[in-house]
Amino acid sequence: MDISALETGNFQLGNIDVICHLASARPAHPSSQLAESLTFTQKIINAAIKNQIPGFINASSQSVYGTGRAPLSEEMPPAPETAYAQTTWASEVMAASLTALSRTSRATSLRLPRLIGPGPGWRIDEVAHKYVAASIRGEKLKVWGGKQKLDLIDVRDASRLVAKLVVAPYSKWPAALNVSTGKPVSVLELAQRVMALAATGTGASEQVEIDESFIAPSFGMDNSRATRLFDWGSVYTLEETLAGIAGELKKQRKEGKPYEAKTG
Repeated sequence: MDISALETGNFQLGNIDVICHLASARPAHPSSQLAESLTFTQKIINAAIKNQIPGFINASSQSVYGTGRAPLSEEMPPAPETAYAQTTWASEVMAASLTALSRTSRATSLRLPRLIGPGPGWRIDEVAHKYVAASIRGEKLKVWGGKQKLDLIDVRDASRLVAKLVVAPYSKWPAALNVSTGKPVSVLELAQRVMALAATGTGASEQVEIDESFIAPSFGMDNSRATRLFDWGSVYTLEETLAGIAGELKKQRKEGKPYEAKTG
């Protein structure tokens, strides 16, 4: 099924146990697409309320916290600073309405950091992917600032949490849940780990260029709630994820596919 099947009524929601709403416009998309994405979120949540869907999993983002407050925990009040962050927070508010309006339904919003790792729809413009791609091409790794920390998680680890939620009692679902390794890494350290990967023969370039004048905020989420409630934690090390990215990029290169930046 696709969106059109839902809109035309060719796909009925009545027999669905859990809806996993994991798609949205990204920060790089124009405001019109952010608005369109939010409109669809409202549509699918309204449909979930109407059909009394028992469970609704909403993909949210660390951006709802704003910047400059790491480490971030679910108890902190949201402080979205960008149009994308506002859109993401609005999706959480909409998801919460499902819980409030239906006594038989429960919704949770997963606050995701930067998803990295090989897989369909991956974004080569993510810094980890760009570094690995540059390394394979033998280019210098350009580090802007370097001290700012990023919260990175393998998309396969995030998927494992979604899978756990689907089979867990809905009563255990919190309104919001951080999805994080709990181990943020600085941009410079990320570049250094990519260089270490190159030194093993998995990558290529071992050069790095640093511009220390660049200043950017740091991120980092507390993942203790997910660990406590669902016995979940990341299993992929950063090195394993980077090696997976390198393997996929080399495969694409061998097949003659260009490294196209993606924002979706």
